[in-house]
Amino acid sequence: MIALIHLVGCNEQTQNTSDEQQSVDEQVEELIADIYSKSRTYHVDKLDQKQLYDGKTVQFATLKERDEFSDKYNQATDSSINSLIQKYKSTIDITNLQPERVEYTISSLKEIPKLDIPSCVWIIDITRFKVSDHEVPILKSYLMSGGMLFSSSESNSGEEEFSLLMSRLFPDQNVFEISYDEPIISEIPFSFPDGPPSASEEISNIHCYGLRKESRIIAIHYPANLVSAWNPTNTNISHNIRDRALQFGTNLLHYGHVRD
Repeated sequence: MIALIHLVGCNEQTQNTSDEQQSVDEQVEELIADIYSKSRTYHVDKLDQKQLYDGKTVQFATLKERDEFSDKYNQATDSSINSLIQKYKSTIDITNLQPERVEYTISSLKEIPKLDIPSCVWIIDITRFKVSDHEVPILKSYLMSGGMLFSSSESNSGEEEFSLLMSRLFPDQNVFEISYDEPIISEIPFSFPDGPPSASEEISNIHCYGLRKESRIIAIHYPANLVSAWNPTNTNISHNIRDRALQFGTNLLHYGHVRD
């Protein structure tokens, strides 16, 4: 009888220990899940601008094109970019935001002090953007030093030109289709669970492409005229398409400045 009581007592103690261990394990799992959740939503929920932007001014920086249409084309895009900047400002409370577009040549990127170098640069229409052999190492160095490149296309394409440019910059890397669960699409600051939004009434499915160096996406291509969709005077698209295009543009600009 004594042995039986002792055995029952041991079983109860073992059960209690097991229950306590399970409780501890559950708490650990919840803690890990909480930490992971916060790390995944850091950019959205913790908008401490001094930390997120590291003192840099957020700016929409474009790479200057070398052709006779450059000045006219840039003037036409200013209204679109100003519209995006206003959308960004209304979405994220930030004071260090450049109110107008800034333009650089690729060659000038190597002359800018490191602290002033733009966090990301944009090629508005990659189908007619030319990069010389002399500029290739400069652009590559910029990206390897922490910079980021975004590109789009006036002709609803540009994948071939984007892939060709990336192969010149990083011949050992392959362009890939960006999955919908990447933070730039699924999290910050707007979520697009069905993929990137269309920039026109004619195109329904958009697939963005990118190049990853180690764990970081350093270049992204949107194969449509995203900039035109931001323009408030563009009467060829609905208000809903324009608003979603501005939301996605906000994601791109935010990701370019805030990424880990």
